[in-house]
Amino acid sequence: MKKNNVLLVCLICLNLFSNAQKFVPAHNKTLLIIGQDLQSVYGYTSSKFFPTPGGITSYISLYDCANPNAHFPFGGLGETLDGTAAPDIDWGSGPLNTRNAALGYPHSTLAIGLYMTEEFFPNGLTNIASGEYDTEIIRLAQFIKSIDKPTYLRIGYEFDGNWNIGYENRANFKNAYKYIVDVIRPIAPKCEMILQACTSPVDDIVENVHENIADWYPGDEYVDWLGLSWFLSSHPLQITLADEVLELARLHQKPVMVCESAPQGYDLLQLQRKNINTMLDGVSGTGATTKTATQIWNEWFEPFFNYIHTHNDVIKAVAYINCNWDSQAKWAPPYNEGYWGDTRVEAHAEITNKWLQEISTDFWLHGSEQLFDQLVPFPYGSTVCPAISVQAPSEIRVGNDAHISVEVITHQELISYVQFIDENSGTILFTDYSAPYSYTLNNLELGNYTLAVSVVTTEIECNKHYVKNITVLDTVSENYGYVTLPENGKTLLMVGQTYTQEYTDYVAAMNLAPAGSSHYAEIYNGAINQGDDGNNEAFLQYVESNYPGSYTMMAISIKDNPAAGGYSGPNASWQACVDIANGVWDSEIDALAASFKKRNIKFLVRIGYEVSLMAFANKTTNEFIDILIKYNDLGINPLERAAEVEEFDLEAYKNAYNYIAHRIRVVNNVDNVLFVYHPVRGISDAKNLYPGDEYVDAFALSFFNHDMCWPTWEGETPPFNNCPQTQEMDDNIKQCLNWARDSIKKPIVIAESAVQSHTTAQTSDAHKIGYLQKVIAIINQYDIKAWVYINSNWVAKGWADVWGDSRVESSSEVFNYWKQEVTKPRFIHYTPYTPLVEIQQSISLHKGWNLISTHIHVQDSSIDQMFATLNVQVIKNEDGFWNKYQDAAFNSLKTITAGKGYLVYMEEPGTVFLTGTPMQASDIPSVAHGWKLIGYPAQGNSHFAPIPISDYFNATNNSIIKNFDGFWQPNGTHNSLHNFEPGKGYFIKE
Repeated sequence: MKKNNVLLVCLICLNLFSNAQKFVPAHNKTLLIIGQDLQSVYGYTSSKFFPTPGGITSYISLYDCANPNAHFPFGGLGETLDGTAAPDIDWGSGPLNTRNAALGYPHSTLAIGLYMTEEFFPNGLTNIASGEYDTEIIRLAQFIKSIDKPTYLRIGYEFDGNWNIGYENRANFKNAYKYIVDVIRPIAPKCEMILQACTSPVDDIVENVHENIADWYPGDEYVDWLGLSWFLSSHPLQITLADEVLELARLHQKPVMVCESAPQGYDLLQLQRKNINTMLDGVSGTGATTKTATQIWNEWFEPFFNYIHTHNDVIKAVAYINCNWDSQAKWAPPYNEGYWGDTRVEAHAEITNKWLQEISTDFWLHGSEQLFDQLVPFPYGSTVCPAISVQAPSEIRVGNDAHISVEVITHQELISYVQFIDENSGTILFTDYSAPYSYTLNNLELGNYTLAVSVVTTEIECNKHYVKNITVLDTVSENYGYVTLPENGKTLLMVGQTYTQEYTDYVAAMNLAPAGSSHYAEIYNGAINQGDDGNNEAFLQYVESNYPGSYTMMAISIKDNPAAGGYSGPNASWQACVDIANGVWDSEIDALAASFKKRNIKFLVRIGYEVSLMAFANKTTNEFIDILIKYNDLGINPLERAAEVEEFDLEAYKNAYNYIAHRIRVVNNVDNVLFVYHPVRGISDAKNLYPGDEYVDAFALSFFNHDMCWPTWEGETPPFNNCPQTQEMDDNIKQCLNWARDSIKKPIVIAESAVQSHTTAQTSDAHKIGYLQKVIAIINQYDIKAWVYINSNWVAKGWADVWGDSRVESSSEVFNYWKQEVTKPRFIHYTPYTPLVEIQQSISLHKGWNLISTHIHVQDSSIDQMFATLNVQVIKNEDGFWNKYQDAAFNSLKTITAGKGYLVYMEEPGTVFLTGTPMQASDIPSVAHGWKLIGYPAQGNSHFAPIPISDYFNATNNSIIKNFDGFWQPNGTHNSLHNFEPGKGYFIKE
């Protein structure tokens, strides 16, 4: 089989006789739609708790959808007349852009509320029916056609609500409704027309009359669905009004959509219920009553879902409004529209869990590559196209096989056979006449392959095309694999920086080796060439020989010796960066890559460490001080407004950083490195030179005396203080740490640190201990992942007197303090690498939800492999979500990690059998914010022993631990859980 552009085509041959198309979920299925503005939908999807919505709700004003000069341009369509993107609009209910709603969620349907009341458009309905708005209707139809997906159009939604001016004239409403349908249908055949009642108890109370909703019914040929709204589960009229819609739907054989639904009056974040309005319960927003999550669920959600399940013969879609209403102008105080609250299901962990338990059953349809094929004609009975899912690995290594499988989700009986074809040669590789349909590709060479799967039927409407890409990579290098940084609450202790003897002296004093060492390389000769090892790699080789598998903080210097590369002047480093990105130093980068790759060492590689605007951004021959003076005279701080400085090039370093990282990791296939961005302490330097997320695995700073607001002795003057000694750290350092943690969200490491203790002045033990106390406090505050301490007699190595002797073992008092602190559980030291004996574990799973974990590292931890023989539907935790009924590309959870907890939903009982190496002593992450899902904490060789919960948790760090077996509370007298048990998972909360 050739490696160039291989196209595999899977032909599914069918016998179909009907081309009927209506987009209704099959028997016992219901479509879940989320709305009703882009911000609310994004909050739902970005929480990572839930599967992709089966549909997205948006709103459009018919009158404005073709008008760029309208008060709300294009009326929420989000598209200009020439089909390009238009800005969002917001009429007080959150950002609306129907184009973005359609294109941003390609595997979700679209539900549109079409506004056409006469409140601002007198005689609007009559004008619609007379053709005066044909331009707008045709524009809408063309848009729906262009997005090419099932679209549910709620024309004049909530037609019987007294707030919708003009709809009370039934004849005018029906004429306008029918006219819109007549224009849109021929243009956009995938558009379903919905007639939606308001089903509002408030409407009946206000009007003191109950209308006959059939009066608005325009005829069977104009209605594809009937719709209703549901906001007041506890009000007796809510069910009565909804029943009327269902009765009409059954009479006319129409499916029903719950077009709008939310627990009005409830705040799911604060767990409160407040008055909605004076017609129902009192002054809007008053009368706050505290509720538990269970009470809220039982009062609103349980009756709501019970109603849907009871009537699932006709209720085929549900649109939930996942909104913080109180934050939107239309619904916020003084509550002119009544009190709505906060109905975001991701806002509270218990509500989230209950919501997940409901929507994770196979009753609900979510967004997926197969979703549109799972929507069928209604009433049921017509022949429809099958829905399939193609599973293929996205990456494999040379020598491994690529297994391709075709899962038939619906209508397997229509399939005659499946063919796998090499499109490049036209050769039929395999024909499979019976399920499960699969084929295995082997002996693939390096390269990229495209797998295309086509469903071919006798009806052209059923033709579907699925594409998968497979990349065949080189074999993994013989090293310790991908580098990881510690879990929360742990710090790698590393000792630097370049001298073998000082390293061995430290180890001898501690009788304990650090987790790693520190080394320096130079870009211009491609060698690790600083320290007493000369220009070879003796120190690194010593560390590798004695401490295989340890960590190394490796700096690749660009600025320290530019003359070695032929560069000089104020812009020497900038010149070097430009050349690096243009390939001038490829041979030297490759030499460094080869040195990394061959080592049994985990490298943290700093590219151009301690980078600054002064050294790396100045593209001119002007001295940096002259640039500062020039712009200060203009009233501009060039550091804070670097983008305005014409002498600066802010891209050269970024390009060089990413070029080096890409060449090491991708071109040279080095996988035992993490790349570290290490600016100087200036926040402007850090932000303006940041290379981007792709190749920045961690963020680093240096911590010396000035950075810690700690005094130094600079010659004959008194000690110099950069900032008040009572201050925890320099303001720039603090800003950088906060930016790394909160903005770019990268792990933080201390790449260089040492107490500067002048040989004739600040040599007291208290001075050294005071510095260390500050550093350790920051390590705990910012959860620093690695700490390099330079344990060196600087002066003896030729440095200035101000550096002194930072060796902790040079003073017994300092050494005792050091040993007391760094032997605490936070700090990780070197653990000799010893092969682990494989063990086995079995985890029994019952039908329904299970809460599990494993403490075994298996060779292939992919969900597809570990659960290959089991009938599992959903697996999830805070890292992501996996659902077998959605395309693999949309599953954010791919693997099972030892030590973590997972919720697993089984469609039938089964057992997971695992073989691998056991976890070693594991630390349970701290729980700083709310709930967290954890696994069994394996300890050493006690692989299957129960571990007392009290060994880890007490009243100072935990409030409750629970799973399906029971709960545990600190000092609790009725605890039903006492131990962590292997194979089980646990919810914990601080």
